[in-house]
Amino acid sequence: MKQMKNKIIIILLALITFSTNILADDGDDKKGLDWYLNLGLNMGGSMPVPLPREVRKIESYNPKINPHIGISTVYNLNRKWGVGTELSLGIKGMRVKDRVKYMQTKVLVSEKGNPNKSEVDGYFTGKNTTNVNLQYLSLSLYGIYNIGSRWEVKGGVYAASILKSKFEGNVSDGYLRDKTPNGPIVVIEADNPATFDFEDNMRDFDAGFVVGGRYKINERIGVMVNMNLGLTDIFYRDQNPINFKMQNIYGTFGVTYKLK
Repeated sequence: MKQMKNKIIIILLALITFSTNILADDGDDKKGLDWYLNLGLNMGGSMPVPLPREVRKIESYNPKINPHIGISTVYNLNRKWGVGTELSLGIKGMRVKDRVKYMQTKVLVSEKGNPNKSEVDGYFTGKNTTNVNLQYLSLSLYGIYNIGSRWEVKGGVYAASILKSKFEGNVSDGYLRDKTPNGPIVVIEADNPATFDFEDNMRDFDAGFVVGGRYKINERIGVMVNMNLGLTDIFYRDQNPINFKMQNIYGTFGVTYKLK
């Protein structure tokens, strides 16, 4: 998996370097690189697509305040087309409460008044609370199309390396079937929830598509909207503690400032 992540990043870097060198050698003085500072917030979630049958009801969703900061370069091939890259640092996180039925998971269970916990692997029915916080260093490469003098749209790919990760929470107000869907019942009461922490199961990279647009308020300032659609599971396949795939799907909303 790490080799795949390194290959994706190397390919992106090679494409960026190759394109920049070719474009920098162009003899047209009107063509050159524009540099932008991008500041925004990421909103979305690390979620299964489509929603699995195990999730019966979403009771609450908190997208958190997830900052995004990036430096991007844009080369205008002509008045309509351009190519761009962005190196960014961003956080992707959420907090969600839902009702699930027979969701396969691993939790730490303890009896009331006993601080010692034991791991139980089975199928849970009841209330689930999940807290996700992921910090990525991302590199993207995209094409740009200008619609008039104010609007531009873009589409491309991104690869990201995880810097910090958190995927934790608890289950309560229900029961867990030990080992199999018909196994012994372990009751998990609302005032004594079982906990989980899947940080060690997290994949250390992410990759996918990016699409978006920008509205130019003036020569320097603009507003942006980007959608990042992750293609990889946030967990390693052989270490997934739940029985469905989860992907990062986040929108970035913010402002851009032209540096050069």
